[in-house]
Amino acid sequence: MGLRDWFQKRDQLSQLSIEVQELIAERDELERKCQQLELQCESVSASLTWEQHHRKNVLVQVDCLSHLFQRFCTQPPTPEQLYNQAAPYLDPDGYRIYAAVTNITGICIHDYFPYEENRGMFEAISCPSMTRYLEAAHFGAVTWEIVPGTTYEEAILGEVDTTSPEYKAFREKVYTDALYSMGLDRLLKRADKKEKEVAHER
Repeated sequence: MGLRDWFQKRDQLSQLSIEVQELIAERDELERKCQQLELQCESVSASLTWEQHHRKNVLVQVDCLSHLFQRFCTQPPTPEQLYNQAAPYLDPDGYRIYAAVTNITGICIHDYFPYEENRGMFEAISCPSMTRYLEAAHFGAVTWEIVPGTTYEEAILGEVDTTSPEYKAFREKVYTDALYSMGLDRLLKRADKKEKEVAHER
């Protein structure tokens, strides 16, 4: 190979190197755009999922409000009545009542009952059952027994007097708090307003 051929080959290789670098740059740009499109697709998918979830919740609430309107269109409901009618739609597992009792009493069930917590009991029982533990603790209806062979105390739940004025006032607060978390607190305000108007007319 002559010197001239060598220089030509070198120039050709140099040109090929430039073209390869340009192709690599184009590939990297395409990969970047593909990643952007994937992120956009994920964002759109998440948005659609949220919209579907939100639409489902709205439809459930509409059904619930329609039912409540038919049930109480003639007279204003109490918080308990309103909750009992709304619960099948918006609180089927009783979690909102449990959360309301936790909020009002300030009792953390996992700290107040350490033996039951360590046994994993609260992961296995229902929200109404956990509510019973909280109410027993709040109204002093819990006795404690030493678990044989341990230093733990097991909680023995007694009966709470559900007929007492204190308990009834407490439950009214619980129902009101639960209804607030359902977004139905405005119905309570309208009911109070209607009762005052009726009383004024009398």
